[in-house]
Amino acid sequence: MKEPDYDALPVKEADRLIQEKIAHHRDQMQYWGLRRGQRLQRELDAGRKPAQIAVDIDTSAQVVYDLTRKARKAAAEQAEQVTDNP
Repeated sequence: MKEPDYDALPVKEADRLIQEKIAHHRDQMQYWGLRRGQRLQRELDAGRKPAQIAVDIDTSAQVVYDLTRKARKAAAEQAEQVTDNP
């Protein structure tokens, strides 16, 4: 589908379409951030140190900590929802 010419649209319509794009992108980024954290958590579970993982993926150990913490939090929230709604 061809991208609309946002400059040619009325401002309200252009803004609505752009907000939809932003929301979609944000949802995708959140999903992939969680998937990344889950994958890094598997490395930690296998006994690797955060600093080792960070070197492999060209980032800092703090990023590894942050991503895995978010993934663990999401998993705990999901497990809590399952137990609340059997």
